Amino acid sequence: MPPRLRPHLPRRPVAPRRPPHRTFTVLGIETSCDDTSVALLRLPSLSSTASSAPPSLLFHATTTSPNRDTGGIHPVIAANGHVASLPPLLSRALALAPAPDLIAVTRGPGMHTCLTHGLDVAKGLALALQKPLVGVHHMQAHLLTPFLTSALRVSTQRPPRWPCATLLVSGGHTQLLRSHSATRHAVVADTLDIALGDFLDKAARVILPAAVIAAQPAAFSFAAALERFVFPPDTPPPPYYAPGTPRRKTAEAALAAQWNFRLGVPLVNRPHAEARAAFSFAGLGSSVERYAASRGLAMTERERRVLGREVMAVAFEHVAARVVYALRDVPYAERGAAWPGDLVVSGGVAQSKFLRVVLLEVLRVGGLDEVRVLSPVKGEFAGDNAAMVAWAGAEMWRAGWRTELTVKATRKWSLDEGWREEGVLTGGGVLGLGGWVRRTDDEWVEKTKEGLA
Repeated sequence: MPPRLRPHLPRRPVAPRRPPHRTFTVLGIETSCDDTSVALLRLPSLSSTASSAPPSLLFHATTTSPNRDTGGIHPVIAANGHVASLPPLLSRALALAPAPDLIAVTRGPGMHTCLTHGLDVAKGLALALQKPLVGVHHMQAHLLTPFLTSALRVSTQRPPRWPCATLLVSGGHTQLLRSHSATRHAVVADTLDIALGDFLDKAARVILPAAVIAAQPAAFSFAAALERFVFPPDTPPPPYYAPGTPRRKTAEAALAAQWNFRLGVPLVNRPHAEARAAFSFAGLGSSVERYAASRGLAMTERERRVLGREVMAVAFEHVAARVVYALRDVPYAERGAAWPGDLVVSGGVAQSKFLRVVLLEVLRVGGLDEVRVLSPVKGEFAGDNAAMVAWAGAEMWRAGWRTELTVKATRKWSLDEGWREEGVLTGGGVLGLGGWVRRTDDEWVEKTKEGLA
């Protein structure tokens, strides 16, 4: 019996094989002050639309130099802390990813010796591993943190939308900016003296009882300890009323009848136009120190709690008022359909729950309750950390930039594109500092072939 012939069926066309998908890993290093931090951030792609998978933190660890016994950050102790802590942290991170695709490190602003140590280590790694380097602006990294926490899905908040208002509040900076993109910013208000975080730390030293300070770990945040002391976790916080409201006036009358704090409201004697574009905390700090000195050991624990709450309220209301001024001053044509839009709040002081309460209530009373306040929701990302440095480095690389290996650390580096130093326009902003290099087409093509773009 002859064999049966099977009809010839056309073969299905075979789709060409796609190159294997490669992730993009960034090693982040942060040493701008007293925190030594290292992170490994793995991105599914350099393109925000190429993959729906979220990025992941393969490694993230931070150590802080002791500050309790010195009453604050000591430059020598901080620098020695980086020398001791950075090698073991890097060893643990590189054991997970021996050849990261990019090395991102804080270049400035910050404490020069601390910055230099981290930058030099990063340059050595970039040279040894033959990997590109990005020198990150520390405050730009803080500014972009809500994008990071949204991408990591540790926050339910959506990422901010450009343009937006940005409030940076930390131990070294208090700035309000109009942000147009990751690299374009204009400073609307800046501090005339000390930063908000620095003020809170100094106030905490004279308000907190000695026993409370002694019970803290060797490295801790004085400002965060003050908020925990003022608002004990086992006690419901008292209601907050914005300045000028009837309930606030009643509360102020009751407070004045019992206590005589006489806290100086910042910039109250400055011309209105000048005062609304600036922050100042030194005078308020002097008021706190004078009152504490006058009371001495007679100041009771309850008195200290009430004083701490009033000090924080005055400082936070001073900040919130400048935010309201700035949002109201933006011409309607510049606002766009989504205005008032977003207010990004970032930096170490952004961890304060009371700051958020004050901001939201002052915005509401000011007729700006539709402004969406976006900030890191976890303390791990609010303070100085290497994860935000890695994210900012990836953003700059994606935008087409890398950093020369010959750059030096810089103590000052403004985010403002029109930054003037001693009256001279220096060409500020993220890209205003020398050392940036456009990536070559060959670098980009090679990464594209590897499935990274």
